[in-house]
Amino acid sequence: MSRVPALVVLAALLLSFAYPALSYAARTPTTQQTSIKLPVALPGFRYSGQLNGDVPVVGVVYVPLRNLNLLFYYAEAVNTPGSPLYHHFLTRQQVQELFYPRAEFEEALSYVESAGLRVLFTASDSFIVFEGTAAQVERAFNVSIGLFTNGTASYYAVTSVRGCYSVYVSNVTPLIVRRFQLTLKGIPRPNLSEVYSGIEAYPLTQVVNAYNVTPLYDSGYLGQNVSVGVLDFYGDPTIAQDLAYYDQLFGLPPANLTIVPIGPYDPNLGILTGWNGEIELDVETVHTVAPEAHIVLYIANGALPLAPVIAYIDQQDAVSIVTQSFGMDESAFSYYGAPIFYYNVYLSDVYYALGSAEGITFLASSGDGGGMGYSAGPVGDVGYPAASPWVLAVGGTTTYVSGNLTLQTAWSAAGFVPYMFNFGGSTGGYSDVEPMPWWQVGVAPTPPKGFPLGRATPDVSANANIFPGIIIVTEYNQTVITGGTSEASPLTAGLLALIESRLGHRVGLIGPTLYWLYQHGGSAAFEPITFGYNIPWTINGSGYNLVTGLGAINAGELAHELLKAASITQGLSIEVSVNATGSQMLLPGQVYVVEANVTYPNGTEVRSGAFRAQLETVFGPALTVSMTYNSTLGLWVARLVAPSNASGVTFVTVSGSSGGLTGVSFAEEFLGYFASVLSPAPVTPYEPQLGIPLLVNVTLVNGTPVSVPQVPLTVYLYDPLTNTYSPVYNASTSVNELQFNSSAGYALLEVGGPAYAFVPFYVGSCLQMFYVLPEDFGMPGMASPGQYLFITGYVIPPVETFSAFSYSTGYSVAANVMYASNVTALLVAPNGTVVSSAEILPNQMEVPSSLTTSSPVFLYQGFLQVPPNARSGYYKVILVSSYNSTTLGIDITGEALDMIYVTEPLLVSAWTEPQYPAEGQTLTIYANITYVNGTPVRFGDFSATLVPEADYGAYWQMALSLTTNVMLYYNSTLGLWEGQAVLPSPFSPGYTTFNGLYAGEPWVAVIAGTGAFNPIGVGGYSLVIPESKYVLYTGLLTPGSFYPYDALFYDANITGYSGPIENSIMEGDVYIVDSNVVLSGVNATGVLYVVDSNVTLEASHVVSVVLVNGTLNLFIDDMVGQITGSGKVNYVLPTELYMINSTLAKIAPELSNLTHLAQEVNETYALYRLLSSELAGNVSALYARIGELNATLQRYYSSLQSAISSLTTDVATLRSYLSGNVSAISYQVSQLNDTLGLERDEIALLSHGLTNVNSTLSAELASLRSYLSGNVSAINGTLTRYYGQLSSDIAAVNSTLSADVASLRSQLQQVNATYEGLYSGLRQGLGSAESQINNLSAQLSEVRSALASKANTTSVSLSGGVGALGLVIAAAALYLVVRRR
Repeated sequence: MSRVPALVVLAALLLSFAYPALSYAARTPTTQQTSIKLPVALPGFRYSGQLNGDVPVVGVVYVPLRNLNLLFYYAEAVNTPGSPLYHHFLTRQQVQELFYPRAEFEEALSYVESAGLRVLFTASDSFIVFEGTAAQVERAFNVSIGLFTNGTASYYAVTSVRGCYSVYVSNVTPLIVRRFQLTLKGIPRPNLSEVYSGIEAYPLTQVVNAYNVTPLYDSGYLGQNVSVGVLDFYGDPTIAQDLAYYDQLFGLPPANLTIVPIGPYDPNLGILTGWNGEIELDVETVHTVAPEAHIVLYIANGALPLAPVIAYIDQQDAVSIVTQSFGMDESAFSYYGAPIFYYNVYLSDVYYALGSAEGITFLASSGDGGGMGYSAGPVGDVGYPAASPWVLAVGGTTTYVSGNLTLQTAWSAAGFVPYMFNFGGSTGGYSDVEPMPWWQVGVAPTPPKGFPLGRATPDVSANANIFPGIIIVTEYNQTVITGGTSEASPLTAGLLALIESRLGHRVGLIGPTLYWLYQHGGSAAFEPITFGYNIPWTINGSGYNLVTGLGAINAGELAHELLKAASITQGLSIEVSVNATGSQMLLPGQVYVVEANVTYPNGTEVRSGAFRAQLETVFGPALTVSMTYNSTLGLWVARLVAPSNASGVTFVTVSGSSGGLTGVSFAEEFLGYFASVLSPAPVTPYEPQLGIPLLVNVTLVNGTPVSVPQVPLTVYLYDPLTNTYSPVYNASTSVNELQFNSSAGYALLEVGGPAYAFVPFYVGSCLQMFYVLPEDFGMPGMASPGQYLFITGYVIPPVETFSAFSYSTGYSVAANVMYASNVTALLVAPNGTVVSSAEILPNQMEVPSSLTTSSPVFLYQGFLQVPPNARSGYYKVILVSSYNSTTLGIDITGEALDMIYVTEPLLVSAWTEPQYPAEGQTLTIYANITYVNGTPVRFGDFSATLVPEADYGAYWQMALSLTTNVMLYYNSTLGLWEGQAVLPSPFSPGYTTFNGLYAGEPWVAVIAGTGAFNPIGVGGYSLVIPESKYVLYTGLLTPGSFYPYDALFYDANITGYSGPIENSIMEGDVYIVDSNVVLSGVNATGVLYVVDSNVTLEASHVVSVVLVNGTLNLFIDDMVGQITGSGKVNYVLPTELYMINSTLAKIAPELSNLTHLAQEVNETYALYRLLSSELAGNVSALYARIGELNATLQRYYSSLQSAISSLTTDVATLRSYLSGNVSAISYQVSQLNDTLGLERDEIALLSHGLTNVNSTLSAELASLRSYLSGNVSAINGTLTRYYGQLSSDIAAVNSTLSADVASLRSQLQQVNATYEGLYSGLRQGLGSAESQINNLSAQLSEVRSALASKANTTSVSLSGGVGALGLVIAAAALYLVVRRR
């Protein structure tokens, strides 16, 4: 019994990107006039009424092609190695004559024009794209057009139909198409302080070297004479300017770009919708890889379905390669309805096949959602057009660049399954729409139990990860880091352009050839990917996998292998025909005749052998019938009845053998009916115990209504531990709801034959909004034993619980489930054992930006530890939740799957140069990152972030920011990772967000990231950068542009400044020009130029001064190494000694007996001058000796570098010589094979020649080894001699320095003795002076009365002299005591 109405309050929970969809009807020609009303609303949208009749709309009329069976035959025959038609592509004229329905098309075109509608364009004489008002279209086709809105966005669609022509009228395409571009803005940023991440990016010009393009580039193949199509929507108004700046930035030639709109064109809408970024990535990537290819940018209007767009490209036949970086989720096709499926999937298959017959290679990005990010479980995750058998599906890899070396792994998951957004790694899996084509059978692994036997994706892969990413230019010449399989597809398109340039012809549908090469000795054409995962699929060794397919393309080898494929032994040619009246629909119970025209390579009929016809669907073979040869018709024939227990896209495959030759071919049909399922909605949580409303509408695949009483359906449940599906419930469409008991998790509703539909949904609460984040965050998600996984996210309740209210709380049961569920995380080892568990508790209320609701939900957080003894491998993280509802009387549970790779950690040590940097100074960060065995890590994604030690928490606001992260790159010469950063200063924030803050305080460089196979293992490695009070200044400095204290002047020019500069450092060449400066407490380690300036040193140390018409004033406590140039040097007497000397001179007439004191003072000053000169000379000599030693070391180093450079040049020359020989021989072999078809004796002769060359090369290599060995020995001997000489010189220097120090100590002792004597003499002089003064005082008293007029004057003068002398002597004594101390 159902407790809730259908489709209840779902919009409050679904993500804003979840399911753009549409249901409308378009009918094939019929006289039936019954009006069919169609349910049409997308999740989150509502019907708002009839569309205003004056609103312009765009519509499409379809006229079926002729000879569709023949079309599929040619699409295979011209693209299958061994076929007599291999690479004999159809011309544009042949396509028109064979397939275009000209008469029917003209009739339809006339009708459209007669209705007053404006024809915008036509495509392949089968699509008519028109424009008119809503009222005009409704009258012309007897349809009703409604408007649907979610409050911010809207779309129009047909709501009922009674027409004569098949018509499609809707602008919903942009809502169902997903772009596969990933930028740093799209990375989840949970508010946490436990996760560290690194940022790194490379120019694409370096990344492309991973695909062995050098042989093609070196031979001059740059994509010339090849046109590459790029298909996108809306447009980009700045693409030409962006591309020009990109070319300038990376040294590429100007691009040859042509823009071709398909439908109404307004490129400004590209910025509004975000498609401009996709276009820039696509175009710049193709141009980088194939710089001389002609790029045709096709811009489709957003109101068009995909099929007429592909038909237009086919009709133009102007390009040989088309890349598509978008897709539509298979998980939503059954919800979208038949017309959406028909015009965007089934008819698109027809026109992809038509283009393949012309030799056009279509590529499509597989997606960025990993193995289940676009669905509820693995089934439904694959997207279209990547799933089309007529398209090459391109997945993602991670490319690491280390100098000239590259390494590729899979683009792996970050540790969790994203909920319907681009952050799951390379998308791969089995299609539930398209059956597996014959060329994948035997290469792609057999699907696990319960999975569809569908087309496996991807086929190949290329760089896509954003950890590390690539650099592109977007609007306003901004450089951004980006990635995603939106990069991988155009990158692969560029590689194919190089190959086509080399071959001189198209390669067409290359999928069958690639799989054939893989099975027949051509595996060198692929770079196998042996590590990575995308949840649930993992890579364990080489071979095809559902993460990267066959691997990455080796362009140089693939070009060579394609030449071989063209000359293989030919097989049988099979043309399949099904008399299905041209509609490509096989209806259950009807009888069909399958005919096959089978011929030998020479064109004669095959009359004997064993052949069978088989109906292949995603459920496996639906019917197998043996064929017999009809001599009258000259055909192999089988009669079959279309089964009613199978449905969907069907390959009518004929295969067999005759005379030792085999052949296989198929025609594509649709078997049965299409079931549009509006409830349950895809990727939505339901509680089946409460009953899930069921709403199904059965039609033909083109939307024509049919009467089908009921069809069976089955619900399957996914087991994440075994990666299998098992049935849990069976019913039919006759029921109104699905009610059953089941474990929580991922469910799959499949509508069985005779109708086709599948809907992935969640049983119980959805837990896919949880993130599982290791301490070292990146892609791949990795953790080390003993580390913790941070788990955070939301519980999304089943939709039925929103309408039930709790008896105990008064809130909805849904609120209780969100706020009060018990969530547990389990860590499951590769052997299936649970090795760790943790409770994940509700933490705080917040409104998640990824949900359409504005209501707050509870954020759960917790930690799950990886056991310290855990072994390496892929570990599953199982999340389970439970809530006991007394109101509903049930337990509401949930389950989700995530995954992490566990492996040993890396070891990190780091330092900076300089060790004590100044504010504003550029420093180099060095990191020694190794495996536990000490081997250096060469490949990884590492960066450093500068944060104040006092505000370490700022890291989590600055992480993943391009402006504050220092990318670290591996320096193979040093064996270290290095990067440069600028510390903040009062004038600039440097590589931080702190402008002038935390000045002079310690900083921390947080080093984070992951290696290609291992995490750092400690979260972020923190390197403390010691406190520095200095501010760096460089260049021209004028008054006001610097602070004259605590400064570091480096190669600076101080001009026009008057005043002090205190407590500062000067490095490099520092000029003081037109200034009057006092340098107080300054240490200048470079050269100080005094130019037209007056510079006074106070307690400063200067290594070298160059005077240029300048004046230098020195005090006794200044240390100057050498003074050169033209100018004046003043040795300034200390103030105290100057006072002693001048005072004694004044009292000399009255104190003639103290003259010797003045003489001793002068002698002391002379001794000071002598000692200063000697000290300066010793210092100069010491610096000179050090300079000589440095020069000697430089000469030794230069000699060593010269020897190494010479040796390197010799090796490079020989490598170039050897490479040239090998390249020349390879080219000759290739040319001879292509043009002359050498006979065996010529091949034997060539082999003999190659043997001789190899012998010669071996001899040269042996000679080189001998030469290298001799040189190494010589270098070692030279180094030994240099080491001995250096040791001797250093010993001599040490001896000289010891002697100089001893001499200086002796001289200082002499100075102290002199000062002691002077001090003693002054004390004696004072005593004598005092005695004489007493005598003079007595004599003056005797004659005072007689000389009354003069006595007063004499008394005052002498008293003043004695007082002044006392002050001078006291000051001198104090000065000497201070200096002695």
